[in-house]
Amino acid sequence: MSAVKGQPRFGTHTVCTAKGCSFPAKYKGMGLCSTHRNRLVRQTKFDAEVQSRSPAIGACSVLNCSGNSFAKGLCKSCYSKDYGKKNPQKVCAMASKRRAAIRNRTPSWLTVDDLWLIEEAYSLAQMRTKLFGFKWHVDHIVPLHGKKVSGLHVPNNLQAIPATVNHRKAASFIV
Repeated sequence: MSAVKGQPRFGTHTVCTAKGCSFPAKYKGMGLCSTHRNRLVRQTKFDAEVQSRSPAIGACSVLNCSGNSFAKGLCKSCYSKDYGKKNPQKVCAMASKRRAAIRNRTPSWLTVDDLWLIEEAYSLAQMRTKLFGFKWHVDHIVPLHGKKVSGLHVPNNLQAIPATVNHRKAASFIV
């Protein structure tokens, strides 16, 4: 026997208020069946966890900046610049570590053509930045110093991708 929409499926019980559901509402105060009540509870917990992790969204406090607030009232770009000004030794150390990683992961068997292709990848990222109006990075498909796998600084391990995608990818290897 199929239930008619808007009428109880089982005797005189009230029906779940979720759209298209005809099961009895076990949780009468909420007007939901057990399936929809559990979904609501899970979603509420997830929303609370996301809210606790994510920074408050607002405008960046830097004059003439249109970015959203990330930390300490600054957008990511302004926060990075501020961090760089306050911690030049850490920024220098990170840049030095990055250069050393590239140097150590560049094999000696690369030909002149391979080195030219690497330069072209960086030129392509620069050109796309100018052309599209947002930043592009040269990404190592297999990261130079990943947790599970490490790649080489060779042409077929490089790709030009938008900076936002590169930051999201971080040092992970996506198959």
